[in-house]
This record gives sequence, C-alpha cells and structure tokens, in this order.
Amino acid sequence: LAAGRYLLSTRGNGANPKIANYVSRKGLILSADDDPELVLFENPEALPRVYISHNVRRAPQPKDLLALISRRNFDPRELSYVDTEPDALPELMPAVGPENARIVVDGLHEVKVDVSLSAPGLLILADSYYPGWLAEVDGSPATILPTNHLFRGVRVPAGNHSVTFSYKPMSVRLGAGLSILGLVISAALAGRAWLRYRRESIASEIVREESVSKDRT
Repeated sequence: LAAGRYLLSTRGNGANPKIANYVSRKGLILSADDDPELVLFENPEALPRVYISHNVRRAPQPKDLLALISRRNFDPRELSYVDTEPDALPELMPAVGPENARIVVDGLHEVKVDVSLSAPGLLILADSYYPGWLAEVDGSPATILPTNHLFRGVRVPAGNHSVTFSYKPMSVRLGAGLSILGLVISAALAGRAWLRYRRESIASEIVREESVSKDRT
C-alpha cells in the first residue's frame, strides 16, 4: 500500500530463515544479485505511488480499518476508506475510459501530479498524511482527505488536471506573516521618522528665513 517496491538486504541475511521465509511468503523476486555485499528484491504486487479510486467509504475505527486494508486481496483502486464525516465523502463516479496519473515533480516540500480522468475520482498519493501539507488542483485550494489510514487523497474532477501537494506548516506561514508584519512596521516607523525630519527641517528653514528678513529690515 505504501508503494514500497524494493527491499535491499545484506547478502548474509539471505541465510537467515526468517528473512528467507518472508521473501518467499511475500512473493518477492530477486532483482539484482551482482553486488558482493547486497541483494535487491522486488515486490511485484506493490502499488504505484499515485493511483485513482472511484469508490470510497467512510473509514471505520482504526482497529477495524487496519484489518480491512491488511487483507491480501485489498485493492484501494477498487475501494478506499476515507476518514471524514458521512456528509463530507467526496462525490465520485465510475470510470468510463482510460485514466492516468503520474508524478512530474517530486521534491522534498512539493509533489506535483498530472492527472487524466474519465470521471470524477479520488487521487491517492501513497505519502504520509501529515499536518502542514496543502493541496491545489489547477491552482485552486483542495482538501486533503486522510485515506486508507495513512495516505493523502484529493478529489479531482474529470479531465486533465494538475494536482500539487506543498508542505507549508503553520509555523512557516506564521513566520512569514510576522516577517511581513515586521517589514510593514519598520517601513511605517521609517516613514514617520522621515516626516518628522521633514517637518523639523521646514520649521528650521522658516525660522532662518524670518531671522534673515528681520536682519535686513
């Protein structure tokens, strides 16, 4: 479910019965064996990191949810569970044609996905749902829904769209706001000081001119 496709292990671990049993039980395939110290296994059943679901239900309690999504035949592309109120479940429709979702930007604080949907669906990114992440669909704010206990879901309408996930925690936004406020206050104080200086300069000039005029008289 977390899109973990590869398992890297030291070669010595291959003799460990527990690891050998795990590799066999999970159906992992030996992918690379040309390193003297390491071996690489591939999980052919791993989900892609982004995919679409057109069928969602409200998530039950965590214990029951974990039991549901731990089943070997569970496929979140067929049915996903969203942690939200019943009246807040996204309105979706069955797919009526080919669809595609691919990551085009994969950064530390930003993930951008190009999506092509035949009907409204839930785009699921197999990255951890975590406070501070915001989403946009074609530049407009969108709600990130906790999906399948751990991941991020965003409703996307039919058609071609760009979905952006950005990490902007409140601390960063608050800091930016305070910085801007500080600049505004500094500018206001500087402007006030300049006006005061101008008033004093004009007053001094008037006094000087009056003094010169009296001397001439």
